[in-house]
Amino acid sequence: MSRIYKNSKILTVVAINQEISSNQWGKRGTLVYSGIGKINTCINLYGAIMNFKPDLVLNLGSAGSLKKDLRGVVEVSSVIERDFDARPLCERGLIPFEDHKNKYTSGFNGVVCASGDSFVHEEDSWLTENLVDVVDMELIAIAKTCNFLGVPWRSFKFISDYVGRNKSDEWKTGVKEASTELLKVFDKLFT
Repeated sequence: MSRIYKNSKILTVVAINQEISSNQWGKRGTLVYSGIGKINTCINLYGAIMNFKPDLVLNLGSAGSLKKDLRGVVEVSSVIERDFDARPLCERGLIPFEDHKNKYTSGFNGVVCASGDSFVHEEDSWLTENLVDVVDMELIAIAKTCNFLGVPWRSFKFISDYVGRNKSDEWKTGVKEASTELLKVFDKLFT
């Protein structure tokens, strides 16, 4: 995948305006809000890709960390499904009758994200066994949609909270810092 973005059509995807508002985004390019969760993300991203036909889908957002030493903005190297559980038909994280491992890689170095439609409130041995660093609620849908449509993706997450603490209150406080830090990364790499 080309790592040069000058003159590329970049579609930036953010879940909600609390992570980056349209006023903060300004004239940096095309921004779409996916909504929260995998279904909203698939619907909104698919339509945006069909309309915009980007060279790259860039995800910016917040994430919870399982690692106490992760801070600030991290890049995601791969994402796995964390809440799909169809046992005994297949292992947790896999979708029955699909022929792949349901893991998607960006082609960039970084952390492992487990994505699902729930907050992770406590330690989970499955996450530890799968070497997960951070959790979110949209990235698996972004990666899977991009893979299906043949569009490269890249993701940067701001660590807004930590698994095992008061997620809702901590996220509300942490997400207020997300936009400033994520926009710094965007401006450095893509403008």
